[in-house]
Amino acid sequence: MRSYKILEPIQNKFLGIQNKNEITMVRNNRKNVPEVYTNWAINEVLNWKNNWQPSVIFHIHSDNDKMFPIKNTSPTHIIKGGGHFMIMNKADAVSKCINAIDY
Repeated sequence: MRSYKILEPIQNKFLGIQNKNEITMVRNNRKNVPEVYTNWAINEVLNWKNNWQPSVIFHIHSDNDKMFPIKNTSPTHIIKGGGHFMIMNKADAVSKCINAIDY
């Protein structure tokens, strides 16, 4: 599965890209990630069968993830205004969530 420049705005919307630096970062990633890896990753997401779950889960999710909508999940922690790319553009909020977990 190749990424075509014409599709970048749609892909960026699904990723939750918010500024030019993020666009540049994701564009460089698209150019440099091996196609074999991309194909593997997409296949794994589409065909993932989970048959085991730990007894305690901390699931940090965004309320605006277009790739994996929150309505299809049961997160324990929600990052407001984040998207799929929140690990980059909402890193402080994600870190705060992780640091607040008492386990």
